Amino acid sequence: MRNGLITATAVALALFWSASASAQPQMNYKDLYKNASPGVVLIACMGDGYGSTGTGSVVREDGLILTNAHVILDRGAPFKRVYVFLKPARVNGKPRNDLQHRYDAKLLSYSEPLDLALVQMINPPDSLQALPLADSSDIGIGEATVAIGHPEQGAKWTLTTGAISAEWDDFQKTKGKDVFQMQTPLNRGNSGGPLLDYRGYQIGVNTAIARKAEDGLAIVGVNFAVKANVAKKYIRDQGYEVVAPQKGAKNVTEQGPAYAEPPPPPPPPPPEPPKPATADDPPTEVVKAKPLPKKAPVRKKKFVAHKKGAKNSKPPGTQISEAELFKKVEKNMKKLGDDIANEIFGK
Repeated sequence: MRNGLITATAVALALFWSASASAQPQMNYKDLYKNASPGVVLIACMGDGYGSTGTGSVVREDGLILTNAHVILDRGAPFKRVYVFLKPARVNGKPRNDLQHRYDAKLLSYSEPLDLALVQMINPPDSLQALPLADSSDIGIGEATVAIGHPEQGAKWTLTTGAISAEWDDFQKTKGKDVFQMQTPLNRGNSGGPLLDYRGYQIGVNTAIARKAEDGLAIVGVNFAVKANVAKKYIRDQGYEVVAPQKGAKNVTEQGPAYAEPPPPPPPPPPEPPKPATADDPPTEVVKAKPLPKKAPVRKKKFVAHKKGAKNSKPPGTQISEAELFKKVEKNMKKLGDDIANEIFGK
């Protein structure tokens, strides 16, 4: 009798876990990355011989970018110059390719306590894709998550996967700063990037990692993201509205992007076949084509390298190439503040 009860209980538990697993939405990482990554940007900030790089997400199609405050701050004050890079069609690790879509940007606002900031792209393209900010109160512990960003010493627009581990209210004793703790790997350079759910909705802003305990022991898999509801309230407080998820939207694997897109235009009607010629039709006039005028030969300009100190040499403060900028930022990149273990654990 007892063995029969144990067997029945085991079978019931197995059926329960099987049903629960099948009810969980499936995460298609390939489709999610394809649909969501164009809404993720790289942010590079420059000061006087000092730089910072981080990640951001497009939250409005007019070029409004959400990121961390510590990405755009230079020792407590905003950096003088801010650049935003959009994702190329394919990332291959070469700066000339990966950083080809560069735009000037300006800082609109920031909150150090919440570690949030808004940046506006200047003259953004018309084809910008915005990531919808989800209702983070619907997200719970155990849900699968994805982060897209630019980790230090890693490739740009890198995808990492994990799950929500815990929830913290008033993180670091900051009222209103509610965060997810997640196992999803982050590194310096991921700061300000989106934490996404299976639908491709942004449920958080990646903000911090814990690396080392008080006794020097390494900490693994403890990362933090400011909840999307905190970010939405901050954005509204600055006077902006953002893209909201569609009601009843399905998994990105079922319907493509998790945000509204205009349907493709209908194909043009086929051309009508030419009517057969009749005896009543006027004769066809033959027009001879006039010869094109000859083009003047193009003279090649001789390139002359400017000597140092020459009058027409490049003045300081002018724009530099993407490769030069990225090299300078990487070389002088400050410690962004992701490693906040001392603050978290009160050292």
